[in-house]
Amino acid sequence: MANKYCSEIKFINLCTLLKYQFIKQYDPHYKKLFSPLIKELKLLASKGLEGEVDGTKHHFRAALATVSADNLSAHAVARFQRHFNSARICSDCMAN
Repeated sequence: MANKYCSEIKFINLCTLLKYQFIKQYDPHYKKLFSPLIKELKLLASKGLEGEVDGTKHHFRAALATVSADNLSAHAVARFQRHFNSARICSDCMAN
């Protein structure tokens, strides 16, 4: 596949967009939100899909490249503390 398709903005897609208050109320550990997404990403990584580019058929496999989030959401997904001060930020490794 040509490199020109790898980073064009029209080939970057949004998977999920939710307000933090919804997550906080209904799915504070992100299990319900991420379960279907993870299942589909595993399927795309293992089996992929067929497509045609410039008249040539290709088999594509896909993977999650990045997660964009504000500080509060990024910390919640990574299981860091969600209040920002000089104390420890990680509840698992106790990093400063």
